[in-house]
Amino acid sequence: MIYLIDTENVASEWIGKFYMLGMDSPDSKIIIAYTDKSSKLSYDQISFLLQSTRQDNIYFTKCRNGKPNALDFHIIGTVTKMLLENKDEEYVIVSNDTGFDEFISVISETGAKLSRLGCNDELNKADKNEGASVNAVNVAANERPEADLKNLHSEQREFLVNNCMVPRRLAESVRISLMVSLENAETKLKNSKAKSVSGNAELKQQIIDQIKAHYNEYINIGMVVTDGQTDKNNKKLHKLQREFLNKTCKIPTSFTDPIRIYLLSGKDSTITKVYESKAKVFKANGNLKQQIIANLNKHYEEYAKLCVE
Repeated sequence: MIYLIDTENVASEWIGKFYMLGMDSPDSKIIIAYTDKSSKLSYDQISFLLQSTRQDNIYFTKCRNGKPNALDFHIIGTVTKMLLENKDEEYVIVSNDTGFDEFISVISETGAKLSRLGCNDELNKADKNEGASVNAVNVAANERPEADLKNLHSEQREFLVNNCMVPRRLAESVRISLMVSLENAETKLKNSKAKSVSGNAELKQQIIDQIKAHYNEYINIGMVVTDGQTDKNNKKLHKLQREFLNKTCKIPTSFTDPIRIYLLSGKDSTITKVYESKAKVFKANGNLKQQIIANLNKHYEEYAKLCVE
């Protein structure tokens, strides 16, 4: 796949969505289209690109005409030339500019594989694919009033009871297990010995199916993560996750819990948040972000296994 970056439109924002947009694939080629008006890349951003993909996968093309929309026409001309040379390749224009869409629509009628990815749109899409809504709220307990937390938890329990067939006495334990992951809730339900579901595998499966069917709606209510509201098993699990992030992913202890919370929204969303973070822990070490992102990418599957008891 070949990506053409509209730097006047997305500036350097696309770098923060690098993994989310699929640019880390060994077969990907990245063509950075720029003018004298394009924002400059920082040393950290250049370092990130060189660590995230092969150097020979990155190309630059400069539009020397400084008039309005010149870069847009430069990109259109570049992709048209490449399509004439290789129509079987897949091309993606990375831009939030919907003005490209009519050109893409006409070209696509010829059978060419051409599309546009807007950084903001793709972030939303990726978050939904991870089972988390962009409307979900992942915050620490001390950032919300206690009464607000109680109301939220009550609303979550009522949703589970009314929409997912969860017995009222089980609603709180299901709510807590969902804070870890959907898979964790499924495992706990299957192993549950609560009187309301004990010995009834069919009922358990029906509840699980309903939770899966309505999970995105549930997430929209708001997902508050707080050790203070979880049971002992979850506290142990969170401690295990923090230790993994510190020892295996080389994340400073002061930042392991924010990362653990970010990961509830998925790997790609977490990488974006780390990349955009202005936390003090990164100021003393310019390469720390790149190291953390690389380690999260490398060890994510191992970490994910910790989320299912």
